[in-house]
Amino acid sequence: MKYLAVNSTDNSEFNLNCYPSKKENTFANILISHGLAEHSARYHNFAEFLSISGFQVFTYDHRGHGQRISNRNPKGVFADHNGWKIVVSDLLCALNTVNRKYPHLKINLIGHSMGALIGLACLQDTNKVNKFVMSGSFLQSLIIQILQSLVLRIESIRLGNMGYSNLMNFLVFGLFNKSIKNPQTPNDWLCRNQDIVNDYFRDPNCGFIVSNSIWNDLLLGSKNTYTPKNLSNLASHLDVFLISGLEDVVGNFGNGPKKILKLLHHNNINAKLKLYKSMRHEILNEIDNEVVYDEILSFLTDE
Repeated sequence: MKYLAVNSTDNSEFNLNCYPSKKENTFANILISHGLAEHSARYHNFAEFLSISGFQVFTYDHRGHGQRISNRNPKGVFADHNGWKIVVSDLLCALNTVNRKYPHLKINLIGHSMGALIGLACLQDTNKVNKFVMSGSFLQSLIIQILQSLVLRIESIRLGNMGYSNLMNFLVFGLFNKSIKNPQTPNDWLCRNQDIVNDYFRDPNCGFIVSNSIWNDLLLGSKNTYTPKNLSNLASHLDVFLISGLEDVVGNFGNGPKKILKLLHHNNINAKLKLYKSMRHEILNEIDNEVVYDEILSFLTDE
């Protein structure tokens, strides 16, 4: 595995995992931003597919996830303060580093769930990305956001901002499986591929309880990223492909991505949406994910 070092705005350093193109002529660079309570290694197969298809692919772990769990960034913590700003800045620094290293290649971004939200926030501060794939995106109703904020406020007083709330974890993750008939594990909402679900269940760096600080960061990020003012900062040349499973409880069974599509169109962003029948949250890991892979590839290679 090759690596590319990135210096972030707080003078910390992290590595991008590099999958060089397996074709003689590289089509473009791609950066992948993973979701909450998982890590970049879970995107290995997808990155290999894109590499074989002629792209140079970069993956990395967000703070408090995967290889970036440390004393400074404990598991499930972006930062002790300004975590949202910092995690978005990390992605922006990664994009800038790749662009400086390979100025002759275009760069595209793929984000899953939380990683897509971080990506959309980042793209409001740069015009260097050409295509953006948002997988498993969500946009909660105002009522849900208010209820979560109230519970989080109580839990932060009780446990502290750096504490870990079982109640918040249950309210966000614990209810997802209710839509699944005869679930085999607490994580069947992820996808129908039981091997993937079992691997996730056994992985100590997946499905862990995150800190109150991250819930605060994500609520702030969701609130700010979708404001008309911030959406108007997206580059006019940006192409967005929203993809989600029709059985994805995180995206409210397609309703979340539909709302996001309307917001993007309202701000004159060229965006389209594909909802995949019978698929759940992790459509890249679904049983018939070849269909998803091929449609992403078609979007990325369409001039």
